[in-house]
Amino acid sequence: MRGIFDLVRHCARRFRSDQLAHVAGSLAFTSVLATVPLAAVVFGTILRLPGFDELLRPVQAFLFQHLLPASGAMVGEHIESLSRNAGKLTAISAGLVLVSALSLMATIERTFNFLWRAPRQRPLIQRLLTYWALLTLGPAMIGAGLALGTMVGNTGWFSGALGPVASSLISVAVEFGAFFLLFVALPNVRVHFGHAAAGAVFSTVLFEIAKRLFERFIISAVAYQAIYGAIAALPLFMLWVYFSWMVCLLGAILAATLHERLG
Repeated sequence: MRGIFDLVRHCARRFRSDQLAHVAGSLAFTSVLATVPLAAVVFGTILRLPGFDELLRPVQAFLFQHLLPASGAMVGEHIESLSRNAGKLTAISAGLVLVSALSLMATIERTFNFLWRAPRQRPLIQRLLTYWALLTLGPAMIGAGLALGTMVGNTGWFSGALGPVASSLISVAVEFGAFFLLFVALPNVRVHFGHAAAGAVFSTVLFEIAKRLFERFIISAVAYQAIYGAIAALPLFMLWVYFSWMVCLLGAILAATLHERLG
């Protein structure tokens, strides 16, 4: 118990000293600006993966449902529409979209290198290959998870009340995989799989709790929606992105602290 208490106290101290509340705000702002370019790259990647083009709609539904709770329907429609239009861009415009998406990945990598106290960044070519691998493997993981869920559902193994439970477990597994992949791949240090898994479990649990609380907040915030009217989804979306980055950074702090203490 003393070791756990010391670990929690050390993580809390690092959260304050590294000013991660401000870092989460900066990442949230950058993420909102890069949402459409990133969606265009990710959805475009899915369309080009063999056999994954028919899973684009379920993948979009999954992302908007689990990454944008409650406000996801409205925001998701706009993101989907804008990302679809991105396919009609000229070569120069498409290049700018790709640069915007890679810029977000570079910002995330710098943050993770700071948390893990990485002595230096990767070479440019290696960084670009890492970003492209994440942008490719991420959609592939989600599509594979959804395909597995569809296959399990079609077999009739989970019927009745077990269907939603199986769906929830698959979504949790995909969330864990996404956090784990970020914690392992982005820092320019050798991250122990056990440390990354501990941080990913922590972030996944917090993410699920945050989704439930945020949904309750939106349901009860009738006055808030009455004040903002039709644009209420935008500030709610920005608030949720901020909370999501807080959850991710808390898990990253845990993984980085375990890396620092246990090696």
